[in-house]
Amino acid sequence: MLNVLIYANCQGGAIAKFIAPIIAERFNVSIKHRNSYESVLLYRESGYTGEEVPEDFREDIRQADIFIYQPLKRKYGVLSTDRDIQSSVVNLISSKCMTISVPYAYNTALWPIFADDKAMKANNYLIMASKEASSFSDIENLYWKGHLDFEFDERMSRTMRLLREREEICDVKISDFVSQNISEKRLFLTHNHPSNALFSEISNQVLRMISERYIIGFSEAEIENICGRYFENYAELPGYYPVSRHAIDFFKFSYQREPDKGADEFYLSYLKALYNIVNRKIGTIPKPWDFPH
Repeated sequence: MLNVLIYANCQGGAIAKFIAPIIAERFNVSIKHRNSYESVLLYRESGYTGEEVPEDFREDIRQADIFIYQPLKRKYGVLSTDRDIQSSVVNLISSKCMTISVPYAYNTALWPIFADDKAMKANNYLIMASKEASSFSDIENLYWKGHLDFEFDERMSRTMRLLREREEICDVKISDFVSQNISEKRLFLTHNHPSNALFSEISNQVLRMISERYIIGFSEAEIENICGRYFENYAELPGYYPVSRHAIDFFKFSYQREPDKGADEFYLSYLKALYNIVNRKIGTIPKPWDFPH
């Protein structure tokens, strides 16, 4: 039995879904995903200050032959992946266990405006435009005329810089793949939920590393064809930010020439929420799962 333990946010569950059937064709395998976001919540909400990793987690680590993880910051103590913390998760791994580190895939540049689980994300230009507008109709007019600056270029540069910084300490590297394919393939469904194309690239790299260690004998064709096996959101992660006319104009997407139906209404609702917030009016911030896709 090959025991694979994945310690990552919701993206880890997606990686498990992609690699499991390929490994299972050659090996008796057990793949378990422990959501690292739950570790974050332990610190944020319950004030967890334990000096040891919880026993059930320790048992999973002890049994792991392969440990796949996204680095988790030192501030999360023993639940982090910081090797300088004596009893941290990575320091409990057996010397025989193979480790594969994977970067957190995150991109904020592909949509005019968005909100994460904490707040509305808007650039300073949009905030000032909302302050100076006599009514929301002014913002609508600028939107339809294409005169709003969504700072796609600056946001793309920033998000790629952060990705390269995150992956410096990782075995899996995806920044080149993202930069080379951002206009050719749909890589993200939301800012933190990649599509099959990006999950396939991550999984391809993971499988090659496993194959080299365990000589499972994957063929290149088997590995390369992961993406083709599944529909676009095989991972079934929630949410979808629609493709906008403004992003199409800027990125010159080859995979989509027209905006998604309802995209304009969706982003105008975000802009209206921003206008209301800036001008101290009551507003509701939409979420990516509000878009029917």
